[in-house]
Formats: sequence, structure tokens, C-alpha cells
Amino acid sequence: MTPNRNLIVAVVLVLFATALLVSSLDYSSDVLRSGGGPDQSYAFVGSPQAPGNRTPVPGSAVEPVVKPDVASNASDPFLGLFRRNPGNGGPSADVRDSGASLLITGLIAAAVAVVSATAFIIVRRRRKALGSVVQPIETAPAQPDPVPDLVEGLFRLRFPSIREPFPLTWGAGEPLEMEIVSQECAAAVAMLSVDGGEQFAIRLESGRAVVPLMFAKGIHQVRVSPIGGVRPAGCSVATLRIVDYREEIVRMFNDLCHRLRPSRDEALTPRELERTAGAGMPEAEQKLLETAVATFEVANYSLHDIRRADFEIMYLSGRGVT
Repeated sequence: MTPNRNLIVAVVLVLFATALLVSSLDYSSDVLRSGGGPDQSYAFVGSPQAPGNRTPVPGSAVEPVVKPDVASNASDPFLGLFRRNPGNGGPSADVRDSGASLLITGLIAAAVAVVSATAFIIVRRRRKALGSVVQPIETAPAQPDPVPDLVEGLFRLRFPSIREPFPLTWGAGEPLEMEIVSQECAAAVAMLSVDGGEQFAIRLESGRAVVPLMFAKGIHQVRVSPIGGVRPAGCSVATLRIVDYREEIVRMFNDLCHRLRPSRDEALTPRELERTAGAGMPEAEQKLLETAVATFEVANYSLHDIRRADFEIMYLSGRGVT
């Protein structure tokens, strides 16, 4: 959720809790006005009158019922909150304990305080988390190491999940399949090593094999060689940059800013850069720049998951802006 949405939720919770408090105060005031001492009511015994007629008729069997005081029965587990009319056996809310009502009011007021404090803490934590990923655009761009992507020897290396024209860049901790295809004599076995480590034999079925890989953040080199590996020219090498997509989008946008910013000494917000640099661009490039700014804002200012699709959008948008 964005900070504005968190603020709206917090305000709604506080307003709802305040409405509950006002309602409880109004209820308590009515109870305090009506819950004064004992009163009298009539219970009709065998009266032929129609239900609802509460006026005693001369000659009818009428028994005055005096309701006992609320505080008179200390053993009442409900503190006298409700009493039963002994004449009709139904519940009556005419007598309530004012102390219990005030207790209810106090509990609701405490709930208001708890809800407000919780909402405030949530908003503060979210804002603090957002602040931890903000990178100002005027900082120097972090250039990736210039490394070759692919060198093919006796084997062709393909990564089906990485489409053209994207470089061999992938997300940290995400599975990636590598296809190995023999280009000479349909070799049956290939030797695979990662970052110069231990070699593993990979069996090729009809000269082809698919190997699942997963990397931590950084630059990694995958080497595939024929069994024995005596000819360096026969080795195929793929160099992959494994990144955090959120950080990579911020880095690419910073590179774009330094390329488009009219003055190195002038600090601009992303939207100011869009207006300044986009004023002299063709309409197609203006739309690409707008897309790049919007993608950067999601990556840099929100807590939304950043995925491969967001990286590809940023990459293509940056390439299209000259």
C-alpha cells in the first residue's frame, strides 16, 4: 500500500471509532437520565384487554409490581444491567446500572485510543520503510562491470527466458533454465562448471540438454566444455549479471537522468526531468520517457513487488530515449 492509502485507512478507522464513542456517550446519557431509582409498572393477570393496553380497568386483576433497586442485589452477575418483570417474564431494559454504562463508555474510549495509535504506528513504519529505498537521482550512476555475455565454442548456450534484445541479466534467487546444444558431432556428454568451481557431467540427449540454474546477486560465469576440456577454444562461456530488479531499475533510471540532464549541477525531480528533457523530444520518445519515470517511481517509492516485466519495460524505455 502507498503512504496516501495508509493515511486514508488510518483516518477512516479513527472516524469510525469516534462515531462509536459518540454513540456510546449518547447512550450513556440516556441511561443516566432514565436509570434513577425504583419505579412502578403493572403486570396484568388474566385481564381480557387487548395486548398493548396498559391502562388498568376497574375490576380487573391488577397487581402493582415495584422494581427493586439495581444496587439491592449484590449477587446479580450482570450488575443489574437487566431485570426481568416478574409479571410477564420478559426482559426489561428500563433499569440499567449507570456504573456499567460508564464502564462500557470507558472501554470504547480506550478502543479509540488503541485504534488511533495502531494506525499511526503503521503509517510511520511504512514511511520509514519507503525512505530506506529512496535513491536521489543526482548521485553518480553505478555502471555495471563491462563483461562479455556469451562466448560459444563447441556448444551453443541459450537462455529461453531471456528474450532479445535483453542482456544476460536475471533476478537474484529466481530459477533460470540454460539450454546446451552440441554444435559438433552431437556430443553425448558436456562438462559444466559455475564460477570456476567443480565440474559436473551433463548428459545430452540427441545433442541437447536443459539445466536449471539459480544464482545469488552478483556476476557469475557458466562454462560448458567438452569432456576432457583440453581445447580452450572449444569451451562455451556465458556471463550473467544477477540483480535485484528494484535496484537495477533505479540504476538504469539514474543513468538515463545523467544522460538527459542539461546541467550536472542542477538537481531535478523525476517529473521535472521529464518536463525539461521531454520538451524537445519527438512524441514517441516523450511517451517512452514518461513510461521510464512511472516505472522508476513504482520501484523507488512503493512497496510493490518488482518483477521481470518491470525491468524489461525500464530497459526498453531507456534504450528508446536518445
